[in-house]
Amino acid sequence: MHVPRLGLIVMLALSGGGGAAARSAAQEMPSPQALQLQAQRIAQERPREAEAAARAFLHLVAQDRVDALDSLKAGAIDAYWVEVGQLVAQFDLVQNLVRRDSVRAGLVAKMFGVEVYARGLQRAYRGASAAQQQQLRAQLLTLIGRHFDLEDQLRALEVADIERRLTEVRAETLRRQQKRAELVQWAKAWGVGSGTRRLCSGVPPPWAAADHSPLPPPSVLSLRRFVAPPTMPPRPRR
Repeated sequence: MHVPRLGLIVMLALSGGGGAAARSAAQEMPSPQALQLQAQRIAQERPREAEAAARAFLHLVAQDRVDALDSLKAGAIDAYWVEVGQLVAQFDLVQNLVRRDSVRAGLVAKMFGVEVYARGLQRAYRGASAAQQQQLRAQLLTLIGRHFDLEDQLRALEVADIERRLTEVRAETLRRQQKRAELVQWAKAWGVGSGTRRLCSGVPPPWAAADHSPLPPPSVLSLRRFVAPPTMPPRPRR
């Protein structure tokens, strides 16, 4: 009874990090459910190229676990392919993430490395004695704490991005408020009320392009539909 319960606790504790890893990327990144489906598909189909990818990722995040992977292949082939599928799915996520944010990719890779060690301890727990299980449980708790620390660092980066974007939006809003009187004055000078644009003023408006080409502001474009067009004299009848 203790083994499944311990496995459930570890799975729930570490699954939060996988979700944070997926959320830290762009929105087109795969979800944790998609990663799990990918791992299951690899475990079922067992493509040969997946073994090389799993080893490459293992060298990156937990190099001292390569021999354990070889032992797993020799003694429990089904568990071996489950582990290979998990490693390949995580490797794909890190490769996609590193193209967008190398700092986040490094943290996610460390989180996945912690999960490699946790899965190894779980497998060892099943056949261990009572004394050994107590030691393994303590090691698992240490790994879970390390995993949460890495997840906190990942969330700190997300908060920093949100605060930076919020600062930019506030600065832009303040700039628009400060320029409001000037923009309204220019709109009036350009003939918003008369339906004509004064192109011969010689001074470019604040919204003009870099080459000083006279581009109408959004306010002019939005108000133009309310300005009546000039009337044309009737054509004489023949």
